Amino acid sequence: MTISALIFGGIGTLIETSTLQREAFNRAFATLGIDFVWDHADYAASLSNSGGRNRLAAIALPGGARLTEAQIAAVHAEKTDAFDAMLAGQFLPLRAGVADLLTRAAALGIDVAWATTTSQANIDAILRASGGALTRTMFAFIGDDLAVERQKPDPEIYLKVLATLGIRPAAAIAIEDSPTGVHSAKAAGLFTVAFPGEMHPGNLGGPDMIIRSLDEVSLDR
Repeated sequence: MTISALIFGGIGTLIETSTLQREAFNRAFATLGIDFVWDHADYAASLSNSGGRNRLAAIALPGGARLTEAQIAAVHAEKTDAFDAMLAGQFLPLRAGVADLLTRAAALGIDVAWATTTSQANIDAILRASGGALTRTMFAFIGDDLAVERQKPDPEIYLKVLATLGIRPAAAIAIEDSPTGVHSAKAAGLFTVAFPGEMHPGNLGGPDMIIRSLDEVSLDR
């Protein structure tokens, strides 16, 4: 089967931002006077829930209380502003092999999609922080949090990519950096490559292969 599409999953498949995201959440908690700090281990564990709002809903505050819907919305908005501010004027390098894989895909005429469900503000911040290494014109499709009703591990975002590009699952390769993303891509019937992020060193949810650099991805199957 000829590969006609390469689908990147979350932000972390292109640029590693997990530590910055955690710091942005902690800044938001502090700014809003919420007595909670996400440490590295607990934040890494929280990533089994896709979407910042879902992760916020699951945390337990001191005494066992949960954030209200209003607090979740406020924290998420404040976190997005903090994250974007942290990236302003900052350069973040692409992960290993990303540039080479994008070049190979372009040379072969393979469509590239980005099956993210983050906010448009975060997407814009990442594109700016890449210093031009990533641009919207590189992608035939870019998702966002308004593109789907159901977050990963639901396959909705991948099914939307396939429908938009007009291809069958067998004609595409998905790249994901987390177990949640892997489950989403596999549920859509895609050959899925796990490219573990810094906070996902363990079980990756049964991908078809696990790699440490995107140089290892073959576009011929």
